[in-house]
Amino acid sequence: MAKRLLDTLATVVTRFGGKSVNLLVFLIVARQLSLAEMAIYGFVFSTTLIFSTMLDLGIRNSLAVFVGQEPDRAASYTRASFLVWCVLAAVGVPISYITLHLSSLSIDIAALAPPFSLLLAAMLYLRMMQGTLLGEGDIRLFNTSELISRFVLLPCTLLLLAIPGSFTLMSAMWVLALSQLVAALYLFARQYRFIFRPSANTLALTRRLIARGFLFMLAVLLMNAAKRVSFLVVSHVEPEAAAGLFFSLQRLTEIITEVGMAIAVVAFSYSVRAKSANDAVEGSAAMSRVAMVLFTLISVAMVASSSISVPLLLGARFAVDGWLFPLLVGTTLIGAPWTILFPSLSVVLSPARVLLLMLPGVSLNILTALPLTRAYGLEGAALSMLLSNLVLTGSFLVLYKVKFGIPMNRFLVIGRSDLSGLGTLAGKITSRIKR
Repeated sequence: MAKRLLDTLATVVTRFGGKSVNLLVFLIVARQLSLAEMAIYGFVFSTTLIFSTMLDLGIRNSLAVFVGQEPDRAASYTRASFLVWCVLAAVGVPISYITLHLSSLSIDIAALAPPFSLLLAAMLYLRMMQGTLLGEGDIRLFNTSELISRFVLLPCTLLLLAIPGSFTLMSAMWVLALSQLVAALYLFARQYRFIFRPSANTLALTRRLIARGFLFMLAVLLMNAAKRVSFLVVSHVEPEAAAGLFFSLQRLTEIITEVGMAIAVVAFSYSVRAKSANDAVEGSAAMSRVAMVLFTLISVAMVASSSISVPLLLGARFAVDGWLFPLLVGTTLIGAPWTILFPSLSVVLSPARVLLLMLPGVSLNILTALPLTRAYGLEGAALSMLLSNLVLTGSFLVLYKVKFGIPMNRFLVIGRSDLSGLGTLAGKITSRIKR
């Protein structure tokens, strides 16, 4: 328990460090760009995230599972994944142009497509090839590969600030793409021995990776859709300034999502190496309920201080009355449990069953986002997300109750055993510091 919590803490600290850099860069970008430009920035960010998931074909998941089960074939699976990435990265170029062309925003396609394509290729590489690290349980290298891009992103953003007239939408997009490229190159440098090691059965392994990963890719696509559908609807039916406002406030609340995904990564890594399904389920439940304590405290603090903190962080343009910001915070808090449980459940059961489990909640978001946005504006879009996440979390918790006999409160409320584990963890951290 303590080892699992220690890995979780390390990953959460890494994500918090990375998120702090992301937040600082985001605050700078939000203050330097107009709301209309923020809408374009948000559109590229959201669509890149979705397309990197689609093109991944679920290989990150299947790579982690197969490497965890067959560690002696890690090099062969890694090489097969790299060859698939080479093809998919090339496919991403026309996808970038078509996506920008279809957007209703005022976009300079010729200027924006190159950084869009580069960003997509780099994000795709990181997403796919980190599967080996998760399968091996190399959480330290995984965390390092996550942080590298931040070490590039922040200094380059500050450099743009220091040079008069250099901070534009295009320069911000190129810096974002460059940061991801450096991280991808770092991971490539750590894995090139695997990648260039000859393998006689690459094609067979590739088919195996895709066959298992495809359904998981669809499930992850639904996961990202649950977080981006409302913004994409807003970007089409609301003015660009309103879309920029919605994206900026949503990104500010996603500190909860980032920490949730950090915990999910550790839960998934342990699940692929767990000796039994019960061990994997119990571990995920423990991580979820410990995390919900932290998430609830963060959410309360964010809502209570929003009238001061939001305009202070983002600027006076982002000060909003009403329920928009509380709805967005509530959405991320309610969606945190299923976000944490999703990757590990796909190992314990199957990607196909998780895909079916997610369909009702995501379909609700898709069906209600447009009418609620037209009826209630940005608050309607946020309400659609909240209802969707409520159904998703409820679906996951009901399944765990029916399938594994674990009550819902075991995922939400901290218990004595967790406090004991946290005490042991605190002792280990103290002893390490003293060394």
